Amino acid sequence: MQGIALGQILHIVQDSFARCHAERDSTGAIVRFHTYVCQDSDEHRKHDESDTDIAALLERPLNPVAFGRRLLELRAARADWSKVSELLDEYFVLVRGSERATPGQLCEGRAAELVGG
Repeated sequence: MQGIALGQILHIVQDSFARCHAERDSTGAIVRFHTYVCQDSDEHRKHDESDTDIAALLERPLNPVAFGRRLLELRAARADWSKVSELLDEYFVLVRGSERATPGQLCEGRAAELVGG
């Protein structure tokens, strides 16, 4: 079960760096989360797989590879939960505390899709 939980947190972190899942600043800190409800699924998929987006986010101090490395180091050291919690806070606490979720820039669906028509 521990391996499953580890894989799930790594997947969540990976998704949180995709443009349509969250907006992050130049350091990689989260500005706001995005909602899939008002997104165009094709745009969502395109940004999840964009080599340009991936290369840009890996240059930031906070990035999914650095997170994974640190998490695996903590696991190997059998670190106390408080150390893991600090890592999660570093990567998931919103920069401005609270922001309304949006579809995300370049991920918006068409107006007819937004109203269910």
